Amino acid sequence: AVSAIRGISFPFQKGELSVPAQNARLTTVVDAVKSLLLIGVYEVPLAPMLGTAIYSYIFENMTPLTMARVASEVRRIITENEPRMRVISVVPSQQGNDVGGYRIVLQIQYELNGVSDSMEIVL
Repeated sequence: AVSAIRGISFPFQKGELSVPAQNARLTTVVDAVKSLLLIGVYEVPLAPMLGTAIYSYIFENMTPLTMARVASEVRRIITENEPRMRVISVVPSQQGNDVGGYRIVLQIQYELNGVSDSMEIVL
């Protein structure tokens, strides 16, 4: 059951009673997905295919085709590695400018244990 899940807060931070802070239930699953999306392919020594290639799109123009590829990559990593979360939609967008640089922002709507919610991840 999701209510029995415990984990470490992401990003790491000092907790009230522990270092690092702990989290529980649905937050643990959401934090696991955030971690998965920030891991690049070949970054985990014993699991080289764990991770995504979405960082490779940072320097691409965000055309509809590029956005579809990013969304597909996000859906794939979540489906393969976090079956407790069902992705409803993924909307990538490019923010920034030539002076300050560009970044990809992912808006992910999901369902987890019968609860619909959303998260934003900035790459």
